[in-house]
Amino acid sequence: VFVHVCMYVCTYVSVDRRDYMMVWIPDKNHGWCAAQVIHYDKESQQFDVEALNESVYYTNSIRQTFHHSKIHPIDPSHMYDLDNMCLMNNMHEAPLLDLLRRRFYLDKMYTLSGNILISLNPYKVIDGLYDNLFTYVDLENKSSLIGNSAIRSTHPHVFSIANQGLSALVNHAT
Repeated sequence: VFVHVCMYVCTYVSVDRRDYMMVWIPDKNHGWCAAQVIHYDKESQQFDVEALNESVYYTNSIRQTFHHSKIHPIDPSHMYDLDNMCLMNNMHEAPLLDLLRRRFYLDKMYTLSGNILISLNPYKVIDGLYDNLFTYVDLENKSSLIGNSAIRSTHPHVFSIANQGLSALVNHAT
C-alpha cells in the first residue's frame, strides 16, 4: 500500500510493491523534521510516521502519530542543496528551514531566495569565504568588472549581490 498526500487531500492507492512516503512532521527541537510514513488510517486520517535519524541533527527515531493537517509531503526538490530556494517545489516553512540548516552545517552561509540574499551568521571564521572576489562572479571579459553585462553570479555571495547592485547603478545612470 502506498500513501499519497497532496495538499492535505489524503487518498489510499494500492501498488504491487511496498513504498513509503516521506513527510515533514513538527519537531519541538528543530521546527520540522523528515519522517517516513509507516501506516495511514483512512478512517481517522492519522499517519503513523517514523522520524529519520540519518542526519546529524535528527537524533531520535521514534514512531509518532499525526493528523494529516499537521504534516506536509516531501517533494524530491526539498532534498537538494540548492543555491536558490526558489527552485524548490511545494515551498513552505519545513523545507526552507531544512535547506538553511543543511547549508549552515556545510559552511554555506549564503542562500538566495530569488533576488534576495539570505545570510546566516556562523559565529566563526570560514576560510576562503572572502578571499577572492572572482570566486563568486564569472567574467567572460575580465577587463571590466563594474558595468559588464557578461557578469553573472556563480554562487550566492555578498560580493555577487554588491556587484549586481553596482552594475545596475552604473548601467541605469542618466
